[in-house]
Amino acid sequence: MWVRTRTQRNGFGLLLVIGDSYELLLAFAVLFGIFDYSTVPVTASLMGSRLGLRNLGLSLVLLSAGHAIGGASGAFFRGWIFDHTGEYVTLWYVSIMLAGLAAALIILLKEEREPAGTIQAQDA
Repeated sequence: MWVRTRTQRNGFGLLLVIGDSYELLLAFAVLFGIFDYSTVPVTASLMGSRLGLRNLGLSLVLLSAGHAIGGASGAFFRGWIFDHTGEYVTLWYVSIMLAGLAAALIILLKEEREPAGTIQAQDA
């Protein structure tokens, strides 16, 4: 009983409802894949134009690693904060501040005038 009430409060209950139906699980997987991975080409294009094509592979790897580390540490610290405060309000404020910081960092990136890795014709 404790697991059921705890999971329904934090949104994880969706997977428990979907777990009973294979069709709903497939629909969830397809929709999640479409919406989650549809940002990859846009992100790669943005990073290529801002950081250069020569650095694109390393940039995407660092972004993926940072995303994984942030997701794992974020889940841990959110649970720790909830266990100590008993509420989610602090988590919302911290999440909003981190999203604002991420947006500011993206805005500060300067776009290259000419894409890196292109060969320019030299005047003879």
